[in-house]
Amino acid sequence: TLPPDVQVVIVNPERNVGAQYDYVSNIPTSVADFDLAMLFGVMMYLDPATLAATIRDARIRMRGHASILLAEPDPDSVRGRIENTAKQVVGFVSQPITWVTNSKNPMAFYQYTKQPSIALLRDAGFEIVKQRPELTPSTVGGQPLLLPPYYMIAGTL
Repeated sequence: TLPPDVQVVIVNPERNVGAQYDYVSNIPTSVADFDLAMLFGVMMYLDPATLAATIRDARIRMRGHASILLAEPDPDSVRGRIENTAKQVVGFVSQPITWVTNSKNPMAFYQYTKQPSIALLRDAGFEIVKQRPELTPSTVGGQPLLLPPYYMIAGTL
């Protein structure tokens, strides 16, 4: 259980997932002093500049010895490459007109490997950055997950 003074803020642009805000940039400045921020499987949807800004914005709002946890499908794994390719194909098939008419592809996926992710955290000011493979999800309710391998990286102030 979480301590009574912990404030949980969920940010996700997807509808009906219980999020209070669509994007980190929409969180009012009065909602601050995070102890933990977590990006779980969302980095692939953010272009490099947006991802760096999101991590910096989270860093600015963190207090004390707060931590950030990045969890992302590992594009260096075979299953990770297959999943990313499949998402691009599904995106194209479901929205081909958007791909042709927009200069920016809303279904673009970005592959971030471990080393660039570590660099993002260091550039944002996280002093201690470690790979945390023991936090990688592998089962839910005793059943194996049908997900590609994730990498887990923690950054602490």
